[in-house]
Amino acid sequence: MQERTHLEDKTIIMSLLTKSCLLLVLFTPAALGGCPFQNPFWFVEKPIVLPVPDDNGQVMPNRVNIMWGQLENFKCVDYFQVEYFQRLNPQRTVRMSPKINRHKRSYEIEVVPCVEYFFKVIASEDWKGMREDFKMYSEVVAHRLDYTPQFLNPPVVTERRKQEEQLTREQLREQRRREMMRRRQEQQQLYGMASDQGGMEGGDPSLEPPPVEEPEPFTIKVGWRLSDIDYPICLDYFVLDYYDTLYNETGFSRTISRPFRKPQFELEVPSTAVPCEIDFEYILRAVGLNGRATRELWTPPSCVVTTTPATTTTEMSTTVMPTEPEETTEDMSAKMMEIQDENDRLQAKIDGLKQEYEKIGLQVFHAFKESFFRGLEEFLARRKQTTTTDEEEGYLETPTNETQSIFGK
Repeated sequence: MQERTHLEDKTIIMSLLTKSCLLLVLFTPAALGGCPFQNPFWFVEKPIVLPVPDDNGQVMPNRVNIMWGQLENFKCVDYFQVEYFQRLNPQRTVRMSPKINRHKRSYEIEVVPCVEYFFKVIASEDWKGMREDFKMYSEVVAHRLDYTPQFLNPPVVTERRKQEEQLTREQLREQRRREMMRRRQEQQQLYGMASDQGGMEGGDPSLEPPPVEEPEPFTIKVGWRLSDIDYPICLDYFVLDYYDTLYNETGFSRTISRPFRKPQFELEVPSTAVPCEIDFEYILRAVGLNGRATRELWTPPSCVVTTTPATTTTEMSTTVMPTEPEETTEDMSAKMMEIQDENDRLQAKIDGLKQEYEKIGLQVFHAFKESFFRGLEEFLARRKQTTTTDEEEGYLETPTNETQSIFGK
């Protein structure tokens, strides 16, 4: 009976040992894994947010790149995610990125420019559905993508005159003739032609220019919409400018600032305040919240300079219309201005070439000077050595032709 009890005890002990071994076999892989008992991990550095350049090197207006650095106990991280939201509207704008590969350290996100965002990176350990994944969060960083708004469409410019009825062809021809006569008189006054003709005794009164009538004033209407700007949220204000490019000053200006109560803008400017002048430009500026601006032109239709196409003349065309001398003068004035502009461009190129050639000539002179003096020093050294040798031998030679050819007569 005692032997049987002893055998039963041994059987129980062996059964317990077997179960213990099985338990060790089952749980040993988990204990020897990469992250036993959920070892902690955390971010060593806070993430940074940078703008994304396009193929031309310009900043993209609606994308940023968030990057994160080193982590402690990185082997326990299985994937990353990025959570971000707008600072002024966090509940409605919170977004979560999809899972990011554990070996990546950056992720591009589409955002609204000129709006402040908060970003944080989440490192997670995947528990394969046994429980909720273990997550660690980085520091929260704030970033606002600065952007200068751009014009999508130019402003619309129209002219409104007192007489709303449509002019006949004869009236338009007469108006054009008066305008050409006015320009002709201005050119004569500019080059001193009118004074020379007025000072001639016994001159033909028919050659004197007729009195010029002042052009009728009219109203210039400039209109544009907020939809003509790519990102109106980045706008600060508009500036309608009549700018003097010669003296770098403003002759006429109007500003439209925030808040923009209407999506459409329309300004009326009298023609007397912004006359057609060569040295003035009609500029509409859109200034962004970052202080930088983009521009578009709002040149009135009556101030647009158009070049008349060249006409070919034949031997048979002998009759001359009365209005052709004014048109010829107009064409000559335009050609003179084109020649003057071309002359200015050529003069600028010549000045640039002069500066380049001066630099090249100076470099050549320095190189020649160093070479010349180095050769002269070597010649004097050889000459001195030769003189010393001759003195030791008891005679001194007279200067040779070689010396005379170098130092001159």
